[in-house]
Formats: sequence, C-alpha cells, structure tokens
Amino acid sequence: MHGTVIESRPLVAGADLTHVFVTAMLAWLEGGWKINEFASTSGCFFCSRNGERRMVSIDPSDPHDENPMYGGAHLSGRGNWGE
Repeated sequence: MHGTVIESRPLVAGADLTHVFVTAMLAWLEGGWKINEFASTSGCFFCSRNGERRMVSIDPSDPHDENPMYGGAHLSGRGNWGE
C-alpha cells in the first residue's frame, strides 16, 4: 500500500495553502488520529491511529498520474527523482 493514493481532492486556484494544511491537520486530529511529525515547508504530515500510519500531503500534481513526483512517490519506488 506504500504510495497508494487513498483520497484526493482538488483545491481552488489561489487557495491559502497554510489554511488548507492546518485545517487538514485539525480534521485528522478530530478523527482520532495522532500527528506524529509534520513539515509545513513541504506541506505534509504523518499521523497514526490504532497501529495504522498515514502520510497526508498537499501536492501540485494529478493523483492519478502514472509517474508522480511529489508526496510519497519515492516510498513506492515510483517517480524519477534522479532525472
């Protein structure tokens, strides 16, 4: 399941990305998840609940792209970071 997109949604053009990031963190906390670590500069955080761990990220990409270059692409062996 590494690198699998579970959920995605588009953002409106000009969205306040800081607000989107903080709102996403609060939503996951309210859902019973614990935030383990985050990087506001890259727009991602890791959270866990009942032994399950997830990475949530805000990426400028199509989640259905065959060759993602953002988020967890490097975790699944997909993407071409060296190119």
